[in-house]
This record gives sequence, C-alpha cells and structure tokens, in this order.
Amino acid sequence: MYEARASTLLKDPWEARDDYVSVVLGRTPQITAEFLARHARQPLDYFAQVDTLRLLELQRQRLLMYTSCGWFFDDVSGIEAVQLLRYAAMAIQYVRSLGGPALEEEFVRRLSAAPSNVAELGDASEVYRWMVRPAVVDLRRVVAHYAISGMLDESLEEARVYAYSIRRLDEHRDSTGGTALRAGRVRVRSEITGEAEEAAYAVLHHGGHDFHCGIRGFGDPAWYDQMKPDFLHAASRLGISDIVRALDQHFPESYSLRHLFLDERRNVLARVTASALDRNEAAYRRIWEESRQLLHYLRDVDVPAPEALDLVARHVLAREVTAELQQTEAHGAVPDRAFELMGEATALGLRLDLTTAEEPMRRAVAATIDALEQAITLEGVARGAALVEGAQRLGVGFGQWQAQNRFFVLWRSHPEAREMLRPLAAPLRFRLES
Repeated sequence: MYEARASTLLKDPWEARDDYVSVVLGRTPQITAEFLARHARQPLDYFAQVDTLRLLELQRQRLLMYTSCGWFFDDVSGIEAVQLLRYAAMAIQYVRSLGGPALEEEFVRRLSAAPSNVAELGDASEVYRWMVRPAVVDLRRVVAHYAISGMLDESLEEARVYAYSIRRLDEHRDSTGGTALRAGRVRVRSEITGEAEEAAYAVLHHGGHDFHCGIRGFGDPAWYDQMKPDFLHAASRLGISDIVRALDQHFPESYSLRHLFLDERRNVLARVTASALDRNEAAYRRIWEESRQLLHYLRDVDVPAPEALDLVARHVLAREVTAELQQTEAHGAVPDRAFELMGEATALGLRLDLTTAEEPMRRAVAATIDALEQAITLEGVARGAALVEGAQRLGVGFGQWQAQNRFFVLWRSHPEAREMLRPLAAPLRFRLES
C-alpha cells in the first residue's frame, strides 16, 4: 500500500521514508514544508499533504512496532510488548484513514494464539482489547478530552493537547441544580499530519465522576443552531434522563471520563476524590477526636483496634501531616508539629500514606539547592541538611535523585566550598573525598 500510494506523491517513497527522520527530530511547519518540497513530485494541496504525512507516519509506526526490546519480555502484557502493540494499533489506524482495509479484527484474532501468564488476561488479544485499544487516539477523542477537562477548569480559547492544537470557535455554559453543561464548537488539528476537523461537542457533568459527552463532526450549521437551544432547554426545564436523551439524540458518538488521556484523567479523578473526602472531612475528624484516647488505650493494653477506627485515624493524621508540610517551602524547615503527628501515628502502629506530601517537600529541597547555587553558606547547607533529614525521618519522598545530581554538580564545581557542603553530603547518601 505504501509504495503504490506514495509513488504518486513522492519522487522516491523509500528515500523519503528514510529522510522523514529529519521531520520527526524537529517537527515544525517550516521543516515539514522543506521536506515536502524536497521529495514531492509536484506542489501538494492540503489533502495530498495530509495523505503523504499519513503514509510516512504509517511507515514510522510499522518500524516502531518491530523495536527489538519488545521481543524480550516475560509476558505479552509487559510494558515492552504493550508499547509495540500500540505502535501496531496506530499503523492499523493510519491504514484505515488512508482508505485501506480494516485490519484490526484479523490482527486481534492472530494475537489470541499468544498466551499470557496473567490468568485474568488469557492471551494477547485480551491484552490488546484492555491495554491497547483504549489508548488509540483520533481527532474526536482529542475534542472529547478538551470538552470534558474544561468542565473543571476554564479552557483557553487556543489550547495544545499533546500533538494536537485546538481553537475554540463558539461555546455556551450553564449550570442548574448541581448539574453543569457545556456546548460548543472547535477546530482541532494534528501537528503531525496536518489533518484538521471542525467538531461540535456537548458535555453534561452531574457531579463527581459522572460526565456525559457527545461529539459530532461540524458539517451543518443549521443542525448546530438547532442543537444548542434544544440541549440547553432540556437542561433548564427537564430532568437528567431527558438531558442525556437529548445528548444522545444529537450526538452519535458518546464519551466519558475514561476517554481522557491518562494524566488528565488521573488529575480530574484526584480532584473528584478530594472533593468527596472534603465533604466528609468533618465526620472523619469528629470520629477521630471521639476515639483518639480509646485508640491509645487499646494500644497500651495490647488489644487490636477496630479496622474502621484505624482507617479514620490514618486518614486524619495523614491529612494533618500533609497540611503541615505544605508550609515547609515558605518556612525553609519542617514544622515541629509534623514530627509530633508522625510520632503519634507511630505510637498507634499506623503507617501513613504521605504521597501527596512529596511535592511540597520536593519544592522545599529544590528551593534550598537553588539558594546554594546562588551562594554557598553554612546556614543554607544546614537548612538543606535539616530538610533532607526531616523528610527521611517522616518517610516522605523529596526528589532524592534530582537533589543528589544537583548537589554533585555543586561539589565538583566549587572545590573551595567542599568543607561547607560536606554536612549535606551524608543525608544525601554521599561518601565523598575532598
């Protein structure tokens, strides 16, 4: 397919494929235009350019899917094998977008012959269905990502979503009775192939993780002009089921929170989860205060505490320690209160999840090293050592690898200040000679 199609567009399809690395390594409109000028048989219009770049991307994905590391794995669900299957899925998608045959069904059938050591997955066909197909991206999914994520944060009129650019052309928002709505129109463009499309969207957020999103290509202004008032009327006058029905009526393609790209999906769910916890925080704290003395007494008399009370205690103490550590960067030191709270958790035999405290500790340590890079002082070194030791006492990550690398650069570039720097070396796990 590649050679037959590309021969009508490019002087030498295989030479162009090999030279395409110049575009991959520095993908800008100018570099892409220069590449096409070198290799195209004649000036290409928009559609011919898109097809040419799709063909070259098809070849790139085919080369990537044969990456050697993917053939050394313990299981077909391992990260290497899954990544290669994702490259293959992209190649299949490009074949389809170029008008070629539908290859996925046969590809998945053949994958079923490769067993997995993970009983729940069964074989590579299930790996593909669960771990590969949901990661495949097209323009409509990018629009869904933009529309849904914008329900929690005001979206920019022009935005970048990984390798795609989005420009908002129209939008209307409304909210009623705890339900938020968003309807609009955007133009989305792939920065890789130049493919662009206008699409309309409508999103319903009924609180928590309950997002309903519809996407439709924008080809009929009259439909769009009718859809917006219909959808917004249903939102203001009717119930949730009627709003969802109106959404399904106007939009054949439906999306939800699971269609967001992974990082943003995790970010949205973290905020949704935090909101749910905040609504119940007063109850958790009341239970903690009422059961605090009892928990200590049970510990003293060697009687196991009820799991429910332990769960509440872990939650409240972790939140309080994290709140204290949020002040570390501003004060340049770990608050004493954080150690007191951790001591109480230890006394109760509780292990706290302080994952959310790692970022403020990382910032505090980084800020201290920033200051040392400007001027090495005994006070600054002592402050850095105290922060690192404090983080270690609390069992909180602080970006040790980054801190070690930056400290080592300081050590090597300032031999005259090594005696001053030495107190920070030990907490960072260094044994350095002068």
